[in-house]
Amino acid sequence: MIQRVYERVRTVMEEVLVATDDDRIGAGGEFIGGNVVITSEHHTSGTDRCAEALERWESEKSCAYDIVINVRAMNPLFAANRLKHLRIVLPIVVSRLLPSSSLLKIKKR
Repeated sequence: MIQRVYERVRTVMEEVLVATDDDRIGAGGEFIGGNVVITSEHHTSGTDRCAEALERWESEKSCAYDIVINVRAMNPLFAANRLKHLRIVLPIVVSRLLPSSSLLKIKKR
């Protein structure tokens, strides 16, 4: 399942992270060539896990992201074209919510 979701997301996004608290899933993510962040096992939600992985990744790579999309691996049949739509719509929505900001990009600054 991890591989199927990872490959679908990679067709749309430049960078994809596999965030997990399970070393077996982490090993599977690395086996397929993915970027893996092993997180705490004490998170109560995938959003918390995603936030920890993002913080650790940005610190390790000295980079920052404006927008992050959390895709759950439990849905291997999701349509990757929905991510394409999000790449277009999210920066516009964010720029309208934060009128003083410039249009955001979904990649490293």
